Amino acid sequence: MKCLDDYLGCEDEMHKLEKKIKKLNIDKIYLGWATFKLEFVNIIPHDTEEVLGETNADRRYIKILSGQTDDILKDTLLHEIIHLIHATVGLDDDDVFIDEEQRCRLMTQGLLTLFRLNPGIKDILFHEEEI
Repeated sequence: MKCLDDYLGCEDEMHKLEKKIKKLNIDKIYLGWATFKLEFVNIIPHDTEEVLGETNADRRYIKILSGQTDDILKDTLLHEIIHLIHATVGLDDDDVFIDEEQRCRLMTQGLLTLFRLNPGIKDILFHEEEI
């Protein structure tokens, strides 16, 4: 099992993607029905394990642990956004009446809505040009 330090860069290492997100003022995620605050933090308290991100749909925020390498940051950001989309489209892990095809359709619609309303997020996640 990896520890949190495996995902973070050295303190003096440049984290280009995090800096680009801040420079572009990407501090909110829009999902149509609500706006979620996106913030980088130095600590994310968690009872059971070390985490790289945290999402709370009710309180409308995503917190990302600062200092992640660029590749890990992309993964963490998309992971936390998927949590929001999951809540937005009403998916429940215990809902046995929604089959895989329905879940995929709902998640696809959520992702397309995300990218249409947040083109900067799409650029951050999928463009590999020099940051």
